[in-house]
Amino acid sequence: MISARGLRARIGASEVLRGIDVEVARGEVLAVLGANGAGKTSLLRTLSNLLTAHAGEVVFDGRSTRGRSVHDLARNGLVHVPQGRQIIPGLSVLDNLMIGARQCRDLSEDEREAMLEREFERFPVLRERWSVPGGSLSGGEQQMLAVSRGLMMRPRVLMLDEPSLGLAPQVVRLILGTLRSLAECGLAVILVEQAATLALAHCDHAMVLRNGECVLRGPAASLRGSQAVVDSYLS
Repeated sequence: MISARGLRARIGASEVLRGIDVEVARGEVLAVLGANGAGKTSLLRTLSNLLTAHAGEVVFDGRSTRGRSVHDLARNGLVHVPQGRQIIPGLSVLDNLMIGARQCRDLSEDEREAMLEREFERFPVLRERWSVPGGSLSGGEQQMLAVSRGLMMRPRVLMLDEPSLGLAPQVVRLILGTLRSLAECGLAVILVEQAATLALAHCDHAMVLRNGECVLRGPAASLRGSQAVVDSYLS
């Protein structure tokens, strides 16, 4: 569904990505791991064209993303849930969700309602709190809302940046388990995480970044079983 070859990007004078390769197929979860400043967020921003690559190419669903707007990519199924959730705090839970659905221009009202019902079934607390402002939700509830809003856009590739940040372990397990279930239904998922052990338990493949370079990649099971890997790159 999405691939990149030789991806390089800068922020100001600093090169934040240095020749990164990525490939994620339907039904796969790729975890992108590494310490703060490793380039994980920059990678997601470059894949979604929020940050322009100065070398390399990204291909989404068989087409280059070069020159395409962030909005165009999102409406065609490349959905990026950024770090910090970025819900609209003054709008209700329902209105936040419908912002996602309205990006899909060909949806009928019945289809929107069916999608909304699926998200309420996925995260029942959103149904219970559908009328309250998003800003009044707990951190975990806001992250559920951010994930559901992204899913209301009918993604084919869903990219999430640190969804576990600041959340209780049981909420993290719920969200990561949800991503695993979505992949099993055919979604391609790219998950940026610092909670390496949990991420590796829910993904198929992983890559470890350090200083903008990929220093390690492989099946999640093999990385999860290597204490040397955890000690060297993920602690």
